[in-house]
Amino acid sequence: MISPILKICKGMQLDCPRPRWYVYLLAAVLVFGWTPLSAGLERNDFYFASLGNTYTAMHAKESRIAMQAILQKIFVPTHPDMRLNLDFLAQEAGLEDAFMNKPYDVIASTGLDYLRLQERFHLRPLAILSKTDRPTDAYVLVTRKDKTVKALARLQDRRLMVEAGGSGEIACLWLDTVLKARGLPPHQIFFNSQRTGDKPSRILLPVFFGQADACVVTESAFDVINELNPQIEKQLVILERSPGYISMLISATDRLEDWARDMVLEETERMHTYPEGRQILTIMQMKQFFTFKPEYLKATETLFHSHLKQTGGGN
Repeated sequence: MISPILKICKGMQLDCPRPRWYVYLLAAVLVFGWTPLSAGLERNDFYFASLGNTYTAMHAKESRIAMQAILQKIFVPTHPDMRLNLDFLAQEAGLEDAFMNKPYDVIASTGLDYLRLQERFHLRPLAILSKTDRPTDAYVLVTRKDKTVKALARLQDRRLMVEAGGSGEIACLWLDTVLKARGLPPHQIFFNSQRTGDKPSRILLPVFFGQADACVVTESAFDVINELNPQIEKQLVILERSPGYISMLISATDRLEDWARDMVLEETERMHTYPEGRQILTIMQMKQFFTFKPEYLKATETLFHSHLKQTGGGN
């Protein structure tokens, strides 16, 4: 019996009773069509890491549950056998050790941590996760109206409140740029004491009740708390307002393949448009994903490089 490939060879008038390997390949392509050897061999594991600055201990568990739901929503409908691995790393320093044993596909970080890590881990920004209907959020320095504090310089030797984690880091770095522009020392020296809270209300209310003299919170948080309690606006005043900074950035490593990147982008972009997606975002205390654009990062980059110069880490 003549094999189908030999029949094709004869039909093509090829003198090849023992065709070479490329003849077999050509005949197979003609019969079955061309399919890359890698097709159908997509790996079935996905590794996600979130750095500690992107969440506080109080809602780490909820964030993990929500992120698991997001990844399942992205991959399970088309890749039901996909093994999803989530790590919430306590600190940036643990990432390098973790990469040795478990190379990650996607990393969630603050905008500042992304700038620190991008070259070392070849990160490519995918999406921004925001607490507002904008990709960035401003920070505001707030104090009481009835205080004698009428200008920033009058806050010297007073008590400051900031949020824990990455939000507090951005707040303090921005505050230092404001103080420097006024010829004043960094916040650690300028203020007599500094305390942190795990959420904006626990930062703003001590100022409202006179237990602290000033605080830095995101403008969106200030607006929400003000809507819930109109007395806030009557008693408190904004002294300074920052540019818009990125709070949380989702980035791909070299390990993330194009098909997976496209799925991540497609699903995160529409997450806020349906009830289940909005519920997942609410659990994370977030509102919307935005597909990354370089201009969204400009203010955060400026803050980052300004800090490097002040600490001697820049050129």
